[in-house]
Amino acid sequence: ARPRPTRSSRSGIAAGEAAADEIIAQRYAATATGLVPIDGSGSPHSPPYTLPPGLGVHQPTPAPEFPAVTLPAFTGWSAVTPFALDSATRFRAPPGKIFKLNSLRYALEYEFVRYVGDARVRGGRPNSQASDIPRFWVGGGLDWNANARVVVANRGLGRWKQARLFALLNIAVSDTHVTNLESKYFYNFWRPVTAIRWAHDGNPLTRSDATWRPFLQTPPYPDYPCASTGMTGAAAQTLRRFFHSDALPFTRTVNAPATPLPAPLIELPPKTLTRSYARLTHAENEQAIGRVYAGIHFLEPCTAGLRMGNQVADWVYSRYLRPK
Repeated sequence: ARPRPTRSSRSGIAAGEAAADEIIAQRYAATATGLVPIDGSGSPHSPPYTLPPGLGVHQPTPAPEFPAVTLPAFTGWSAVTPFALDSATRFRAPPGKIFKLNSLRYALEYEFVRYVGDARVRGGRPNSQASDIPRFWVGGGLDWNANARVVVANRGLGRWKQARLFALLNIAVSDTHVTNLESKYFYNFWRPVTAIRWAHDGNPLTRSDATWRPFLQTPPYPDYPCASTGMTGAAAQTLRRFFHSDALPFTRTVNAPATPLPAPLIELPPKTLTRSYARLTHAENEQAIGRVYAGIHFLEPCTAGLRMGNQVADWVYSRYLRPK
């Protein structure tokens, strides 16, 4: 049976709840200027996205299943006050090599995602690794609190150490998201669905397809760098720094939701997926390639996101919540 709370434990709970309420209030005030109405109308601090169509330029992505969320979101998130970073631009991603649309590098990444991320290809192989991986990681970087709980289990950490770890992890993840979105809207690089449907990109090695659809729903913001891998890199690097090791094996089961597919393919039903990792790096790399299998990212934005997350986590870990 659960022990009855004592007066001191009740006081501690009350203090924790009060602190949480204050943090939530402060964060709401700090993030309000970064919010944009879902209809894309903007706000005084977040003007609507108005860049005209052009080569390499992000545009609202077609989403027949979710027509209400196709307009670019989080356009003002770089105005959000980070928990730890002194500036949203401190770890801005460097320019991507695939920005050169007439390059061989761009053509290779284009053709790779055009094939492996095609909803028709993935839907035709519903039980392949390349179809299971993006469905397993459908939560993107938000999966890492759950992953960390599995990693931490049975390691004998007291509550204070666990609290410190999860605080560091979530500070790093949150600040990476601010930095990531600043970079996204600094570069405004297009998503695969826009690029592949574009008739003439100036590269003789690419082939357009006006009917192409990604395997998973394209998020409503620019491609470079990837936000999900940014959060993944931040969380994984925090765990590495805390435990002084990359060899932190974990296994996790996810109930993947149904996946809509274009006709004549039939929607993929929900699926229970279990995956295991011997090292955090393995999980990071799989999550990155999974965004390409999903058809929603080129590969370079995914690796750039991982590097950004690692950098932010190192900066946060070395400066905040240091043990006495």
